[in-house]
Amino acid sequence: MKSQRILERQFQNYFGFHKKLKPFYITAMILGIASSICSIIGPNKLADLTDTITKGLLTGIDLEEVTKISLFILGLYLVSAVFNFFTSFIMATTANKLAKKLRTDISVKINKLPLKYFDKHSFGDILSRVTNDVDTIGMSISQNLGTFIAAIALLVSCVVMMFYTNWIMAITAIMTSIIGFSLMFIILRKITKIF
Repeated sequence: MKSQRILERQFQNYFGFHKKLKPFYITAMILGIASSICSIIGPNKLADLTDTITKGLLTGIDLEEVTKISLFILGLYLVSAVFNFFTSFIMATTANKLAKKLRTDISVKINKLPLKYFDKHSFGDILSRVTNDVDTIGMSISQNLGTFIAAIALLVSCVVMMFYTNWIMAITAIMTSIIGFSLMFIILRKITKIF
């Protein structure tokens, strides 16, 4: 189908599809990565806060140090939340602009199609291409792309913090996960043959 091929080609090249949107995508990705990094640093600072309070139980708690660390943690999580909000906002806005551009281009293309095309294809199928498919693309870009980038940044940050905290435990956790996933895939292969 011509309209389907048009949609697929435009979806594959969506970064080059609207050049004005590229800076927004890059900004959203940077903010998503920064938000993930901030949320990873938080627990490390919480450990410092716990250590400070534990040391002070015998000699007296240093309230100035506790306040300083607490304010830093609060600021860190606030910055993370703000970055996360702006990432979602930018992705939603750019996805809507992209969907609008897609609809406009599809409408132009449909107006150029010969009448025999409409005789061979149902009206509902054509309408679905313009509405449902474009909405699906827009929602995928708005929700999934930002989440995917943030998840990768979170994963990398977690691994770095694991090695920073205790490299032996980090290697143990990673090796355990790899062995677990390998066993899971082996079991799934054998189960799928049975069912």
